[in-house]
Amino acid sequence: MTQPVVLPLWLLLLILGFAAVTAASHLLFPSVRWFFRRRAERVVALVNQRLQRPIEPFKLARRHDMIQRLSYDAQVMAAVEEHAREEGIPENVAFEKAQRYAREIVPSFSASVYFGIAIRLARWLSTRLFRVRLGAYDDALEEIDPNATVIFVINHRSNMDYVLVTWLAAQRSALSYAVGEWARVWPLSFLIRSMGAYFIRRKSRNPLYRRVLARYVQLATAAGVNSAKLRKDFSYLGSYGTRGVGYDVEYLVYQISRELGLTQDWPVVIVGVGNLGAALANYGGFASRGFRVAALLDQDPALTGRTVAGMPVSHTDDLERIVTENGGSIGVITIPAGGAQQVCDRLVAAGVTSILNFAPTVLSVPEGVDVRKVDLSIELQILAFHEQRKAGEDATAPAAPADLPAGPHTTPRKGPDGDVPAVMPA
Repeated sequence: MTQPVVLPLWLLLLILGFAAVTAASHLLFPSVRWFFRRRAERVVALVNQRLQRPIEPFKLARRHDMIQRLSYDAQVMAAVEEHAREEGIPENVAFEKAQRYAREIVPSFSASVYFGIAIRLARWLSTRLFRVRLGAYDDALEEIDPNATVIFVINHRSNMDYVLVTWLAAQRSALSYAVGEWARVWPLSFLIRSMGAYFIRRKSRNPLYRRVLARYVQLATAAGVNSAKLRKDFSYLGSYGTRGVGYDVEYLVYQISRELGLTQDWPVVIVGVGNLGAALANYGGFASRGFRVAALLDQDPALTGRTVAGMPVSHTDDLERIVTENGGSIGVITIPAGGAQQVCDRLVAAGVTSILNFAPTVLSVPEGVDVRKVDLSIELQILAFHEQRKAGEDATAPAAPADLPAGPHTTPRKGPDGDVPAVMPA
């Protein structure tokens, strides 16, 4: 153990290099990233103060986040499935191709590069190559809704048009360009991407590529909820944003989760450990949202003492004691309708103030107790309704024979709350 070990010099340097990178990634790099991020936020805030149309948060989003958002977009995923089916390739191969298109298209906007380098370079080139004069100034641009997306249609004659328009619009906003294959040469591609331009394959007829490109443009120009409305909604959570910059996404998600009650531990008591109750107890998605299954109860003596989802099943005779010991405030009822109301009353008396009811009956609770009813049959009926619409519900159905015997076809079905229609719309 104490004997010296002889290593080649190159191996020693390699080990030291890995150690230095590991230490820097844990200690130095986060501080460096934070320092440059703060500087970038201040640059954006200063720039937005003098722009007539401030830089949209969409342009300031992290490139990695935008690539993921575009790759997992519902329309893109549908195009991936269609492409895989038409080409006869696995869906994961088609998805990787779509992600490659997304990485190729999505820019990496930098306010420092755009306003610090690109504008100065555009002005220098424009004044050196041309004698620039502004004609009539159109006040109509100032009357456009600040939340609207403005598209400039250029009578394109040369790539110099982009340079000239970039300089002339520098006091209004940051422009986004669609550039062709000519700009994909490094290091020009880095500069173009940092200016917020997105690359396009002008001659491509690949349906998957065209869908990815179309969805990026749609996301970039989507109206939806404007930034003023979002800021008003977020203001109810407190002042967490930076004027002219936006919000720290991770901290904002935390604050929203806190308001929704997802940042604390919620003990849940499940009454009824049949198939449904056992399935809920074994579901792993509750813990990630702050819900902890604290106790399982059932009135069947054969189940008492058995282990389900790593915890013993207790008898319902001990319901009040178990709820009190575990501090349960949420109860889940997964028993037949006959005993649901009695169990509900006992849960409320024990201090439970929120109940999720899977029993096919309506529960009566006092004021201050919240009940959510889950009826799986109704959910299936809603799906059946939509399936019938998709299959052509408006088509004339053939008339039933006159001599059709009475039976389940003509007798209305009985449900826990009386007669129910065969199909229930959403």
